[in-house]
Amino acid sequence: MPSDDFENGPDETFIAPEVKENVLKEFGGLIERDFPIVDFIHHVWKCKPEDIPGDGYQIWGFIYARYFRTGYYSKGINSKDETFIQGDRYAGMSFNFMLKGLVLDIQRKMKENPAAAPEKAKMRFAGDLRFLHTRELTKYAPMNPDFIYGCANELPHEPVNWPYAGLLGELRKTRRMEDLCFEEDVDIDLSKLKDASFNAPDIVMNNVVDTENGRKRRPSDAMELEEERPAKRRKQVTEPLPSASDLVEDYEMQDPDNEDSAPAVADNSTVAPSAELDHEEIQIALSLAHLLSDGGRAFASGFQVEDTKITLWYGDRSGLIKSKSFDFVQEPHYLLLLAAAIYFANDKDLGMYPLLSPHSTHGLYFNGRTLKVPAARDINDIELGTVHYRVNLPIGGTPPTIAGAVGRGGLILHLTAGQTTKSVAEEDKMVAKIAWQSTARREGNYIRRVHRKMNESEEAKKHLKHIVNLKCSSTLAMNDPELNLPRVFMTGMNSIPKGKTCQLDILVMKEYRPLQHLKSRGELVQVFRGVLAGHRWAWETAGVLHRDVSPGNVMFYRTSDEVVGVLCDWDLAEAQENLEEDDLLSLDYNKLAPVLQNLARDGTSVLSEATLKEIQEGIARQKPRLINGSQPFVSIDLLDHIVPAQSYRHDLESFFWVLVWFCATHNASSLTLKTTKLWTNPRIEELFKEKVDFLCNTTTSHAVLKGCPSTYRRLIQGCLRGLRNTVRRTHIRDAKLKVLRLKRQEAIVEGNAGMDVRYKEEMISVIQQTAGQELTFETFIKCLDSV
Repeated sequence: MPSDDFENGPDETFIAPEVKENVLKEFGGLIERDFPIVDFIHHVWKCKPEDIPGDGYQIWGFIYARYFRTGYYSKGINSKDETFIQGDRYAGMSFNFMLKGLVLDIQRKMKENPAAAPEKAKMRFAGDLRFLHTRELTKYAPMNPDFIYGCANELPHEPVNWPYAGLLGELRKTRRMEDLCFEEDVDIDLSKLKDASFNAPDIVMNNVVDTENGRKRRPSDAMELEEERPAKRRKQVTEPLPSASDLVEDYEMQDPDNEDSAPAVADNSTVAPSAELDHEEIQIALSLAHLLSDGGRAFASGFQVEDTKITLWYGDRSGLIKSKSFDFVQEPHYLLLLAAAIYFANDKDLGMYPLLSPHSTHGLYFNGRTLKVPAARDINDIELGTVHYRVNLPIGGTPPTIAGAVGRGGLILHLTAGQTTKSVAEEDKMVAKIAWQSTARREGNYIRRVHRKMNESEEAKKHLKHIVNLKCSSTLAMNDPELNLPRVFMTGMNSIPKGKTCQLDILVMKEYRPLQHLKSRGELVQVFRGVLAGHRWAWETAGVLHRDVSPGNVMFYRTSDEVVGVLCDWDLAEAQENLEEDDLLSLDYNKLAPVLQNLARDGTSVLSEATLKEIQEGIARQKPRLINGSQPFVSIDLLDHIVPAQSYRHDLESFFWVLVWFCATHNASSLTLKTTKLWTNPRIEELFKEKVDFLCNTTTSHAVLKGCPSTYRRLIQGCLRGLRNTVRRTHIRDAKLKVLRLKRQEAIVEGNAGMDVRYKEEMISVIQQTAGQELTFETFIKCLDSV
């Protein structure tokens, strides 16, 4: 028997801290509240009060009564990451019946008068709103919302199939409401919707004229102008990455944001910005994050019910928008408009990619559909206009997704040439990488720059085959008319804080094989020799650093006589001119933050109060450095609390960690990768220790590699052992230089010129003594050749 009120149910401790932390990391600081209800439904789901056919709608009194008489209902996640559901599941079922009853009325009125049906009803998403959390579904609760508008053919007792989900809902009922119980049917006054209607703003999607050559650009091209507009009604929130704390290791002891093209929008002055999500908003934000992370969506939407109050939610790659709340007992006309919006919505109204056609009426399926690439440009930056590709996934396959709800979520589609793409598609098999990126990212431009510069050098040109082959690409700003994002019409681009504006990047490339399909030690060595050479010449000729070396980004293809390694995924690449300089003899206040209180491990040199104050003032003037790349494979240097500027040497070390990881996880007989937790510790300081232990402790390194296939034993005994020693020596040198740099900093701050000169000379001596022993392209290739 359910309890009568929420006092006997869960309280605000039911969301585990780590779950809350992850959601806040996705959406914290990126939420706007109190958006007008009718405006919200119109802009997000493209439904207006005039779309509701006929009149004389009612909510059946017995369903109202059934909902009011049910007890509390809530779900949560405890500290052990186990989800529980408490309360009366009939609360959700009753609310579901309430919405479905209104939908049945809409269907009946359209049948009575077909002319009253809105035009968009012909392309509606053939979905069904279901309450998921019956007793049979509790084991799937960690990933499930309470309601889902999904395909009608989905099995009722299966876990949520996100590609087939249109929108979602969350329910929280805190008590029985016997005082509201009544059996009479409730008439809905549609005139109240007319009174609450709005005047839609005139949205203008202007092209921008390129003053350089006079041609017209799409709004997305305007992002290159890099001009900034002041943020509107919104506070910028910056979240630095975590860094190692209280850890000073002595290795020797161990062996572009332009919004000028933003459309004009109404000033929704009621929209209130906020710095973070409160407790009641976490659950719906978590569900929206899961839906956005599915990859095939431009945005996600849903609703939240608490007792008789309903709030509507919208999420995209720049954050969340929350509507004003309404009471469906006092304002049932809003509930009818919500039911109509859900019923009439097509796939694009529900956030599924607008660049895929034809319309999908049964979920986010891909195979056989056409991908439109507007304003495409080829590898030589020549305009191709709009091109089309046919999506051709393997039988039974689903497209891989690029994780992340905000900033990077996307997917990979297998393609074949369409009618308009024969000229740009020499190979039959291609892939499209579709991802939401920061406007500062220009992956297509960097790939073009690398190809252009390497083509200018006879030696570098030989290694161009090791750089990903770009067929064409397109970059669409959030306010591009091809995307038709609701946010542009709701709050405009000015509501997005600086640095949070995203763009949709579409890159069409040749299809390559993943690393696990390599068949022998010789092929592995050949692939690594190739990608190392391509990486080196990209840096030396084009001045572009990859910064995200990982197993998924090292791929290959076969020709009649060789295996060719290819370095892919340049979305975190950076040009040399944009990288911070980090001269080993220079000073950097930012590096001193975690070690202000103790300069040396033995405690013999403690900084004075005056020195601390001056250093802290210097830190305040410095720009924080963030870690780029896939965490298990980044250099140890970048995991230390004293984070240096990312350099070519750090990428080289990433190749070493990828090689070790691959040998430890590859199953050479089945051509698959074993599941492993190697170097996946989310705590950066612990990961730092694990990697140092691998370099300095022979027992640890043997344990990591003991299960590798016999075909790689020779590679481990020769190449990896030599590389491990080289990487260790490099870090010992860097550790010495860090200590000397800190001591020199203290001498300069305290005005001791003599000690400053002494420490500088010691640093130069360390560099000279270790010359030729550190990790370089040549030493890496030498180790590979030793196999």
